[in-house]
Amino acid sequence: MSLVSNEGTRHHLEGLIEVCRSNIQEAINAFEAATSLEPNNSAHRQAVEALEQGWQLLPATSVSAAVWLGKSYQVLGGERASRRCWQEACQLVKELMEFNPATAYYWQGRVLEELGDGLGAMEAYRNALTQHLLYPARKEVKGVWFFFS
Repeated sequence: MSLVSNEGTRHHLEGLIEVCRSNIQEAINAFEAATSLEPNNSAHRQAVEALEQGWQLLPATSVSAAVWLGKSYQVLGGERASRRCWQEACQLVKELMEFNPATAYYWQGRVLEELGDGLGAMEAYRNALTQHLLYPARKEVKGVWFFFS
């Protein structure tokens, strides 16, 4: 984490890592540290609130946490770690598919995009739209769909 100069961001990233490790109390502590350093950054407070409400138990959250953790590792130069997170997210998408196909296809598209599979991502986004994906993700997917076509 020495590549991150902003202390609040560093604590937030540490919180994301702890979420993926299922160390919920450590994640809350990291997000609270980020909040104390940057009280006007609502993302830190929202992360604490979400954990306290128990969102880590839902498959959709696990997928999103894995995707964002992968992105965080990529920004920090950890290509292998980011790829592992995205591969884990692919597995979690399968679990989510039973409960919420539209959201599962959306996250599948995000992961496939990160893994460099543009055609697979486009197909996943198309499936998300046919499953009546809701806004704001629907707007994002339509923009990506336009970019790829």
